[in-house]
Amino acid sequence: LTVADVDKFVAAKQKHGWATATLSSHTQAIRVFIRFAHMKGWCSDIADGIKAPYHSKFAVPSQARDWSEVERLLATTNGSDHAAIRAKAALTLISRYALRSSEIAQLLLSDFDWKKITLTLRRSKRGRQQRLPLLPDVRRAVLRYIRIRPRCSCRNLFVTLRPRFRPIGRRSFYN
Repeated sequence: LTVADVDKFVAAKQKHGWATATLSSHTQAIRVFIRFAHMKGWCSDIADGIKAPYHSKFAVPSQARDWSEVERLLATTNGSDHAAIRAKAALTLISRYALRSSEIAQLLLSDFDWKKITLTLRRSKRGRQQRLPLLPDVRRAVLRYIRIRPRCSCRNLFVTLRPRFRPIGRRSFYN
């Protein structure tokens, strides 16, 4: 086995459409195996000559939607029924504050400080709390929803449309 053999393997896989990240991780695995094989006396030490294709996680194109797409989605929720008003509030919050489904599902009515016009978020990753200014369009959408929100003992902002009113699960927001 030579470095040239590994290079040919990588080139063949690249030609077959393997992504750079896949090529990089497989090449690194081969390098580790070669080091192990050399320790066992099965082959010469060529591990340092094997170079993995460069892969940066920042080189991956953004998966974010174009803002015009987000605006079109928000425009589809301009109805006056309970579901549309709730959807508008949820989507506005998600789009403006980049909320994860678990973060929006755990929002409480008490997270909104209407006097200071702020919103307190509990971030899923690292468990941090953030206090952010309540943007005007978010404030309008949330207040509109709160006005028609069913009266119930549930502290969560978003609740189901029909009785027995309960918090909407993160899975529903994700879907």
